[in-house]
Parts: sequence; structure tokens; C-alpha cells
Amino acid sequence: MSTQLTIPASIKILIISDTGAVRDILTQGLKTLGLKEIEFQSSGMIALRTLRNARATDIILCERDLPDMSGFELLREISEADDIVAGSFVLVSSTIAKADVAMAGELGCDGYLVKPFTMRDLAQKITHSIARSSDPACFETRFRYAKNLGVQGRHQEALTTFQELRNSSASESPSARIAVGMGRCHRKLGDIPSAIAEFDRAIAANALYVHAYQERGMCLLDTGKTDDAIKEFESAITISPNNPVRYEIIAEILYKAEKYEQAELYLMRAISLELAYPELFAQLGKTLFAQKKPEKAAQFFEKALKRDPKNTSFLNSLGICYKELGKVDAALERYNLALKINPSDVKVLFNKALCLTHQNEFDRAQKAYELILRIDSSYTKATAKLAELPKLKAAALALAEAAKSKNKAS
Repeated sequence: MSTQLTIPASIKILIISDTGAVRDILTQGLKTLGLKEIEFQSSGMIALRTLRNARATDIILCERDLPDMSGFELLREISEADDIVAGSFVLVSSTIAKADVAMAGELGCDGYLVKPFTMRDLAQKITHSIARSSDPACFETRFRYAKNLGVQGRHQEALTTFQELRNSSASESPSARIAVGMGRCHRKLGDIPSAIAEFDRAIAANALYVHAYQERGMCLLDTGKTDDAIKEFESAITISPNNPVRYEIIAEILYKAEKYEQAELYLMRAISLELAYPELFAQLGKTLFAQKKPEKAAQFFEKALKRDPKNTSFLNSLGICYKELGKVDAALERYNLALKINPSDVKVLFNKALCLTHQNEFDRAQKAYELILRIDSSYTKATAKLAELPKLKAAALALAEAAKSKNKAS
């Protein structure tokens, strides 16, 4: 029986490599095996964003060395992200060190594909990954199931499943992952002491498990211990200093806690290390705007747009900055650019309508609000502003008439 018959053609594969030759060889081999759903990304950061916005990926084939983060760093983020559903992860590398094997096991890697590899090697790795992911007794299958329960918000079920996994695999190495998974569930359920105890357990099992420090910091932030939380975040950064995601995540945590100045410091550190990418610039812009620094914020949104000129979120944010600075025409220009890309973006339409109202273009503002409500009838802000328009229009006309009368009298 051929290998092709043992591999479902419908499985989704993601290849992550910045080397065209590697992508071509893997693609050719996968197509020979009968696989058709194959996607590509050239960097870890882009892959991470893609995975957050896509349906579940069955197998990821990832180069160990990538331009922005290592394959290990990417695997670390995927395995811990609470908004990504992914299956098997296979590292593609020319060499395998003992330390790499240990780290791969702790992070849930399904194995290595060593370059140069043959078609037989690739087929065996794919079939092995499929067999593991479909085996209900496999640790990784059970761990991913528990994690996905948490992704769905079923935290008590996830906690029970993690506990069962811990009880049945006490001698297995990935105990830090189980502890972090359980700690997250406890935190979501409001049991901070139990959460911290689990994160401490994870650190005791693996002092380099970066997410344990990050999650412990979040618990401390929840209880108002900001300085202690910052120390935990610093520990995470020390372990993973060249991973741009670490700065982004910590800055977002601090932003949500309204610790804007601390968030700014982390983002500036990432930029000083030349780890910046469009989303990082935009996040810094958002943080500066929250500190009532619209001019500086606009500069970073502009930098984000230079790298990603069709990002409607960046255009919208830059428009908000311009409006705050009194540059209403410039704001409208950015909103119009965003609407050319996505005419149904109600947030952009709403901000455009606000600018039109500011310029006393009430009829155009009314059309914009009406369009918003046709797209999303539950957009209550648009309903309220639409109801205000007649009063605003009448007040503007009254002011204009008063100005005319004053000019005639003089």
C-alpha cells in the first residue's frame, strides 16, 4: 500500500521558512503525498498572526532558524497562546543538539525533519504526526484538548482535564506546561492563590519556562502588586530577550492595566533592539495616545503604515490622532483610504462621520451614520449620534444667522 493512501488529503499544512528552496522542496514532496491545502509564511511573526486569524492548522513544518524569531520561540508562543488552535509542530533543521531535543520535548514538538531529507523521511514524519494527533492516549493530543477547552472558555473542564493528565503522566517531562495550563484556569476562575502556586510549580520544574513568569506577573498585576509584576515580566524578558512577542504581550498586559508609561518603556526597548514590526509601532502609538500624546502617537502609526500601508486599523488610528490634533482634513483622508480597502468598516465610518459633523457637513454625516446602521443595526453609538444631528444642525444654523446679523449691524 502506498504512503499516499494513509494520509488524508484534507489536512492543512503550514510551511514556515524564509528560504525559497526549502519551501519548494517541502511543497513538492507534500503534493506528491496527495496533500493540497498548503500555506506558506516567511517569518515567525507573520505566521503567528496568521494562526491567530485562521482555522485550525493540522501540521506546521517550521525551519529552526527564522529571521525574526527561532522556530523554538515560535513553538513556545503557539503552545502557550490561548487563541491559537494548532496540531503537530515539526522543526526543520540541519543539526540537532541534545539541548534542542530536550527543549523540543518540553514545548510539545512532534519531532525533527533533518536536512537534507528524502521523500521517505517527509512521508514518515507526516504519517507519524497524523498518527500521534489521532491517538487519544497520546500526551500531546490530550494536552491540546485540555488547552482548547480553555480557548473555548470552558475553564473548569480544562482544569479537570489538565489534572487528569497530570495524574496519568506524573513521570513525563512536560510538567511545567501542565502547571501553566492549570494556573491559567485558576486565574480565569478567580482563584489567584492557586494560580500562583501552579506557576511556582512550573518554575520549579523548569526555571526557563518563560510563560510561567509572564502569567505569574499577570496574577500579581491583578492583585495590585505592580512592582512585583514588573519583576516577573523582567524575568520573562531575560529568558527570551530577542523575542519581539514577549515585549508586545507584556506591553499589552500593562496597557490593559492602564500602566501606560511602563508599557511604553517595554515597547521602546524592543524598538531599540531593532525588533520592531508594524504591530509593535502601532501598539506604541496606541500607548502614547492613551497618555494624551497624539503628535508622538501619530509618528508611530505613520511608521506602522510605511511597513503595512493597507492596514485599515492603522489608518483609522492615525485618523483619530489627526482629528485630536485639529487636522480634520488629514483625518478624513486617512478614513477614506481605509474605506477604499474595506467599505464596511463601521469603526472607520463612525470616525469619519464625527469629522464630518465637526465640519458642519451634517448631510454627509447623516448618510455615514445611516450606512453604519444598515451594516450593523446594533451600533448604538451611531444611533445616538444620528439622533443628535438635527439639534446640532439647528444650532449651527442659528450661529450662522447670528454671525450674519452681527456683520450687517457693523
